[in-house]
Amino acid sequence: MRNPFTAFRPSLKLKLLAVLAAISIIPVALASQAWYRVMLRSSIAHSENISSQYARFVAGNITAYLKSVSQALDPLLTDPSFQHYLQVPKEEIVTQAGLALQFRPQLQSLLKAYPELLGVLYMDSRGKVMHESYQKSIDYAYDFQADSLFGRLGSVRLPVLSSMFSTAYMLGAPENGMALTRPVNSLLTGRTEAWLLVEIRAEYLRRLLTPPRDGEGRLLLYHTGSGAAILDDVDGPPLSGELRRAVAKAAAGGKEQTFTEGDLGYELAVQDLAFGDWRLVLVTPLEELTRGVRESQRWTLVIAGLSLLAGAIIAFPVMGLVTRPLTLLTRSMRTVATKGYQPLNITAGQDEIGYLIRSYNGMLADLEQMKHEVYEAQLREKERELLQLQAQINPHFLFNTLETIDSYAGRDNSAAVGDMVQSVARMMRYNVRQDGGWATLGEELAYIRHFLNIHRYRNGTEVACPIEVEPELLGMPVMKLSIQPFVENALKYGWSPRMKPGEFALHLSAARESGKLRIIVDNNGEPMSREVLDKLELLVAGDGVSGDDFFASHTGIHNVFRRLYLAYGSSARLSFSAGGGGKGTRVELLLPLHEGSRMAGQQT
Repeated sequence: MRNPFTAFRPSLKLKLLAVLAAISIIPVALASQAWYRVMLRSSIAHSENISSQYARFVAGNITAYLKSVSQALDPLLTDPSFQHYLQVPKEEIVTQAGLALQFRPQLQSLLKAYPELLGVLYMDSRGKVMHESYQKSIDYAYDFQADSLFGRLGSVRLPVLSSMFSTAYMLGAPENGMALTRPVNSLLTGRTEAWLLVEIRAEYLRRLLTPPRDGEGRLLLYHTGSGAAILDDVDGPPLSGELRRAVAKAAAGGKEQTFTEGDLGYELAVQDLAFGDWRLVLVTPLEELTRGVRESQRWTLVIAGLSLLAGAIIAFPVMGLVTRPLTLLTRSMRTVATKGYQPLNITAGQDEIGYLIRSYNGMLADLEQMKHEVYEAQLREKERELLQLQAQINPHFLFNTLETIDSYAGRDNSAAVGDMVQSVARMMRYNVRQDGGWATLGEELAYIRHFLNIHRYRNGTEVACPIEVEPELLGMPVMKLSIQPFVENALKYGWSPRMKPGEFALHLSAARESGKLRIIVDNNGEPMSREVLDKLELLVAGDGVSGDDFFASHTGIHNVFRRLYLAYGSSARLSFSAGGGGKGTRVELLLPLHEGSRMAGQQT
């Protein structure tokens, strides 16, 4: 009987086909496998980079919010009445109440600026407890020392965000919240003697956890001390036990990790918050990423088999058509950092390569959108800081004016009382009106006239202040309260009640110069010292940022320059110099006319 295997004699064509298949399919298969691994690692690395950037963006937003709340407490911590309150014993209730009436408006302003706050709780080493809130009332019978949250306050020396807790110490239904704890140092002893706990709704922080736009992945805040987690979607599925342990491990390590649960892979991006033991974790599934790479690998093998059947003559052109989009894609990926997010301008088919190109172009579009979102978030934060600075009102000026009105009322001088009340009313209305922080130059000058009118009644002496302004400039938009602080500063440091009438004079002028608005405020009174002028020049050179302790107690000029920088950027110019003849001080302010008009329109 004949052996069928020995009887089978393959032809030369079959042998050549077998050799061609061996030298074509095997290398392609090996190359495809290697390409699969390289692309998978590259895609995962790229995905990790995107996830890390997004996690940094969200963590930065949350950290910036907490910093803004913490910084809003700074004026209160240095308030004399608040510092005096620290030293008052627990038993002196009347003294406590009197001092609280003086600094409590600052707490109320904070709660109005941040409506998501439940309240502010004050506790000190003397056992005093005070609570300020528009929404809740505190149960003063509550045993705070027995609560672990408050029992550990004695060791807190830096601002810290507590773990999530239930507001059981408040009357009514408790809510879940987190406390931004701010230690308070006594200016007399230098020691930490009290703590301010700003109560933030946990739901508000949950709303800050904005998931990625493509819907893939989940954001959560994880507390490494307690293991508590705040998910971005309260109605979404909870974390499994294995995934929760992986999140805890990644949060403790503080770096990106990959994790596999069953057949599913996850990528964990971790970012620290600047307050306490909180970590922001972005959990991204890798299923779509690996599926696309596997699809590309399978289709590569199919194309290799078809190219073998088509023959060696057409193999090279076909492979050229296949590899050209990949070459352009790789080249584009390598130049993203230098040329920006430029999509591939090639026609993408419906095959795997086309899918990859469309996915890559879509990813670049998402990155560009994310870049704009980061910019818009920074712009909103800048506008918020500008409006917050413009909303600050000097309480001492208001108190002194009210005392002056009371004095004139006691002397039955109704004309003076009416005149002062009208001036104060117009000044306050100018301060609080909703105009985005902008006004015309004429309105700003009217505000200065009312200020000088109040000064005349308070000191019994009228200060001459001629104002030279071109009439067509009166309608130009300028930042509110951009000129008045320099007039007030001139009266504060250059004028003295001992001066004779007419001995001191202010001069204010505004004129158009090379497409810009030049404003000059000078006086002939006592000049600023060289030391103070040097400090102001350093402030100007540092774009309104200075670590000098001088500006901790002289906030007026620092405040107005910071607002000018936020409103106009580097296009605004401010200079200080000694007046003519060694007398007085000259302040020059140069503002862009057209840019100011545009900003005013946007703010309005």
